[in-house]
Amino acid sequence: AAATMVAAEGALSATAPRLRQLLADEPDLDVRISALLALGRVGGADDVARLAALTGPAQPTALRRAAALALGELGHPDAVPILSRLLSDPDIRLAQHSGDALVQVGPTGVRALTEAASGSGPGNPAGRVAAGSLAIARLRKAPLVPTEPVSSR
Repeated sequence: AAATMVAAEGALSATAPRLRQLLADEPDLDVRISALLALGRVGGADDVARLAALTGPAQPTALRRAAALALGELGHPDAVPILSRLLSDPDIRLAQHSGDALVQVGPTGVRALTEAASGSGPGNPAGRVAAGSLAIARLRKAPLVPTEPVSSR
């Protein structure tokens, strides 16, 4: 776990193959989560599908949440549909992590959040999560986030 953190902090892309192997083979959940988060920092577009598979409902909750965060760290637009679907996940923390990750992805992610937030209301949990993620991003002064809240329909 310590080695994966060092790899992530140093943005050591050469460690990506070993991190992928740990994700596939390591039985210890904490080590897998650490490898997953590190891969989010050093991985590439080829890792989107691998990380997306770890957001599935059959995976442990902590791993699903970490996978959403790692997809945001990757910052690849291919993650947007996956993260957008997770906005309505019954695990509210996972949904919130997905909203934060969409902001990290950049313009495509922010656009998806803005669209989801435009339909926020009592019957639309994804819209509420999206609106909350945009509000937090505005407080953090995240670039590309509209300065005015999106009005719900």
